[in-house]
Amino acid sequence: MGLYVVEDQSTMLVALGKVYDNASSIHNVPYEDDVLRVSVVTVYKGDAQVPYPTSEDSHKCLPNSVGPADMGIAKAVVDQLGQLVKNLFDVYQKPVELSWDEAKFGLPNSKNGFFVTHADVTEIILGDKCLNIAILQLWMMFMNDRSTSIGFAPVYGFLEPQSIHNAKDQREECEQYIETWVKESHREVYIGPYLNQ
Repeated sequence: MGLYVVEDQSTMLVALGKVYDNASSIHNVPYEDDVLRVSVVTVYKGDAQVPYPTSEDSHKCLPNSVGPADMGIAKAVVDQLGQLVKNLFDVYQKPVELSWDEAKFGLPNSKNGFFVTHADVTEIILGDKCLNIAILQLWMMFMNDRSTSIGFAPVYGFLEPQSIHNAKDQREECEQYIETWVKESHREVYIGPYLNQ
């Protein structure tokens, strides 16, 4: 779970916490329905000013917000980054295995998939590190699916990042993969994320 603070009209992630779903009481006192037990795992911005609700805040409603009378009909706003942070805990518990569709990238005999781990997802959220191969693979899968869904499948071809990785002993295999995929797929534009380590 992420703690976000609005600062200068932008939302900033200041900390990540671990949510405990199975803890419904503490010191034999049951939690109310609106209480959630969370422990802070990582602090990203310790000096952020976090607003603290007062008794006055709990009785006021901001303009265009949901008031106490409206709580029964309130709907959550979809926050994709917030949803990603919520899913981070699940990925922390168990890495997600994704399988390849060999037709998308021209990979013959690609029976193996790849794993997206907690560290990979954290790299995406923080945005302060060079993304690794698994994240580049995930991004290429997304871009391929997106271009297909909007009718651009014949236009864009995507190269699998691991297959074009700059490794000393794979140069010939890399060239062969690119030549074969370009000849067989007949696309107008090819996109290949290149990772140079």
